[in-house]
Amino acid sequence: MRTGVLGGTFDPIHNGHAFLAREAARIFSLDQVLFVVAHGPPHKTSDDLSSPYHRYAMTALATQDQPTWLACQTELQRPAPSYTIETLDQLRRRCGQPLCFIAGSDSLKDLPLWKDYDRLLKEYSFVFVQRPGQEIALNRVQLAPEMGRAIRAADSQEQLEIAPGVSFLLSLDAPDISSTRLRQTLAAGAVPPAEHMAAPVIRYAIKHRLYERL
Repeated sequence: MRTGVLGGTFDPIHNGHAFLAREAARIFSLDQVLFVVAHGPPHKTSDDLSSPYHRYAMTALATQDQPTWLACQTELQRPAPSYTIETLDQLRRRCGQPLCFIAGSDSLKDLPLWKDYDRLLKEYSFVFVQRPGQEIALNRVQLAPEMGRAIRAADSQEQLEIAPGVSFLLSLDAPDISSTRLRQTLAAGAVPPAEHMAAPVIRYAIKHRLYERL
């Protein structure tokens, strides 16, 4: 079973995340996409985030109508911080290969700081998607030469296959939607546009007053 793993804090989850999952599933013929809710990413403090319970609940609401999408508690069941290598190792034992991790291109420039990033690129497939206004050039990423060769720029119209040790940088004309801007909108008492955020997620965030503290 070909599995995509879309990790994030999802605070809140939005239609940009849904776009990445849908396009990756189309391009790589994925059988399922797991939306892995981060417990405590190393680069963020718990004070910056809504509770894991609320973030998981919003993710479950956003994925409930898609039979091949699943909100995943894998990282919530482990102590923080969450490391991608540990998550993928755990999911590989459960789902097998091929397995790919879907991320925004902003993650690519920080990849050398990730725990065991060399093993990540050798043993797994990554799909980095260019973010609007934050395009990354592969030759500007400070990776060891053998690691850099594991990632190639690709066209979304190509016939692409995920396999361990093969990763891609794609331009998909992704929508410019930001969790930070959505939090600010909700904190101001406004309702985000429907094209940015699923209605059940908007209702949940408002009902539980998640972002009034901003």
